[in-house]
Amino acid sequence: MLPSQVLLDIAASPYNCELVAALEHASHGEVDFQAASRWDRLVSAHSFYLSTQQCDRANDARERVELAREK
Repeated sequence: MLPSQVLLDIAASPYNCELVAALEHASHGEVDFQAASRWDRLVSAHSFYLSTQQCDRANDARERVELAREK
């Protein structure tokens, strides 16, 4: 298997998808700042293995958290 294919397989990992989804969930509606912070740390720790789309979704979630924090 080519190294680039290995990275694509890791990016598609259900675990990475679940991390991003959990951060997104914590950032919607009534923002759970504690959970969002916890999920953000985990997403950041795995950022090397995320796809471009997952990074974009995580960044959008981070923006929602920051906007809610400013209110």
